[in-house]
Amino acid sequence: MKASAFPKTPEPEPILPEDMEKFATKVKELELENTELRIQMNRVILENQNLKEERKGKAQELEDSNKRAKLLEDQKDDLDHILIGSTSVIQTRKEELKKVEYRICELGGMLDKSLMDKKEIKLDFEAQIRELRDALKKCEEKLSREILQKEEAERNCHHLRYQLEEATRRFAVLESQEVQYDCLHDVSYPHGYVHASSSTTSDSSQPKEPAKKFPFTLDPFQSQAISCLENSESVMVSAHTSAGKTVVALYAIAMSLRDGQRVIYTSPIKAFSNQKYREFKEEFSDVGLMTGDVTIDPNASCLVMTTEIWRSMEYKGSATVPNAKEFADWVAKVHQQPCHFVYTDYRPN
Repeated sequence: MKASAFPKTPEPEPILPEDMEKFATKVKELELENTELRIQMNRVILENQNLKEERKGKAQELEDSNKRAKLLEDQKDDLDHILIGSTSVIQTRKEELKKVEYRICELGGMLDKSLMDKKEIKLDFEAQIRELRDALKKCEEKLSREILQKEEAERNCHHLRYQLEEATRRFAVLESQEVQYDCLHDVSYPHGYVHASSSTTSDSSQPKEPAKKFPFTLDPFQSQAISCLENSESVMVSAHTSAGKTVVALYAIAMSLRDGQRVIYTSPIKAFSNQKYREFKEEFSDVGLMTGDVTIDPNASCLVMTTEIWRSMEYKGSATVPNAKEFADWVAKVHQQPCHFVYTDYRPN
């Protein structure tokens, strides 16, 4: 290819000085615009970075919100399960409440019926009381007539009773003459004891009514023991089983109750204490019992107890004490007054 085939480049026109000034001015303007554009571009870049940071924060917040939403959804599921269980429990409680209400209604009906029955019973009782009062009035009238008849009968039987008592006394005298046995009476005095004179004793004390009367003639040892008790002195009775020692104890209890004193009756075993409690309860009524296993009316005027309870006087042996004289000596020393020792070898058949 030949060089003449290409178009020929025209020669540039010469730049004049005034054009150079204009061109320099234009260049400055372009530089200013370029600077402003750069500033705007930097501002846009900064805003873009801020938007990216904000978008990143929003994305994190969205992720956190999604997590919270999922957690709340899980909690909602748990609450739904709990609500279902609570609903079931409430339903069960409602059914139980209905049963209780039904039971209350039944009890209310029963109570109403009971009140009606009570009113009927009260009316029946009132009718019975009226009948009893009428019967009591009739009985009182009949009793008045019978009292008059009884007084007449007593007057008629007085003479017969006198004759019977006289015959009984004579029979007792004859019986006492047939049965005779010895009775030993000894006295233990404390050391240095001075016996009071008979005149002083008779002046200071007045005769008392017997604390108890027995429907039979007392044996000699019983009479002497009771006489010692009435003289306010201690007494020790030694006799065989079934000889009648309990008679002396009965009189001592009656005498203590007569004089407003308390008395204690001891026995070696619980069974015997229970037996004596029943006997004394029928005789004196104001009787208590203390055996360790059972305590009845401990403030009674007469107390029956075992020797185990009454530990201030412990000894071994049966009701007939072989060393009774030594025991009487000890009682006299402790009480600082005479202790009478009444002994009999009489053995009942």
